[in-house]
Amino acid sequence: MKATQIAVSIPQESMSIIDYFGLVLYFDPSNTTPLTIYAAVLDRRSCCQILFKAGLFKGLNFFNTETELGLTLHEKEQFQQLIENNLDDIVRGWIDFFVFNREPNINIVTKSLQR
Repeated sequence: MKATQIAVSIPQESMSIIDYFGLVLYFDPSNTTPLTIYAAVLDRRSCCQILFKAGLFKGLNFFNTETELGLTLHEKEQFQQLIENNLDDIVRGWIDFFVFNREPNINIVTKSLQR
């Protein structure tokens, strides 16, 4: 399923994987390992490394790039929750995109996040 026009500015070669009411999560093809996922809202961006040890999930490491304005605190919380709620799909999407060179399916989340 392809997303229609995204109102978010993401790098041209990037692959969107989740769209949550304008908060777009995507992979950047220039950053293949470790598994890093980016989030953008309008012109604000942050990224997160998903950490594994011996094949098991160990945690998340969030950071902003030096040249870009980061997400707000509320957007970062949504970013984290989207990763936690969709971790299996994100890993599968990363494998599809970086290993098999296929487009992952875009997941458009239409339900409000619940903690």
